[in-house]
Amino acid sequence: MTHWHAYAWTGPERPADRERVDPANPAPPLEIADWLRKQVGPEATFGDRERAAAWLRAQGEEHRHLSHGAFPLDERMEYVHEALGLGTDVVWGYYSTAKRYVSRSLIACPREHYACPAPPGAG
Repeated sequence: MTHWHAYAWTGPERPADRERVDPANPAPPLEIADWLRKQVGPEATFGDRERAAAWLRAQGEEHRHLSHGAFPLDERMEYVHEALGLGTDVVWGYYSTAKRYVSRSLIACPREHYACPAPPGAG
């Protein structure tokens, strides 16, 4: 059954590629699915897409997009609901009004060649 792992990272700028390929580094990976291989585990695991979307909306409200007018949260959430309905990933990477780089991801699982880092209901 499809579920999503929620990952969050915030830093002063978009991390360099050399940082992103290291599984020990908590920076967002170059390959989206490699979040599942990071040593830092997900912040949450959602079996319900509405709860997953609510987590992402709360993140977007807490960390407003620097170009909020060009990328309104309500419009981004329409895409989120569509993507989650298809059982796919949702990945955000942007600069916030606080001038910080914000990376938020909902990574669909299970996926071939990747172990599930936190099965739903475990823990």
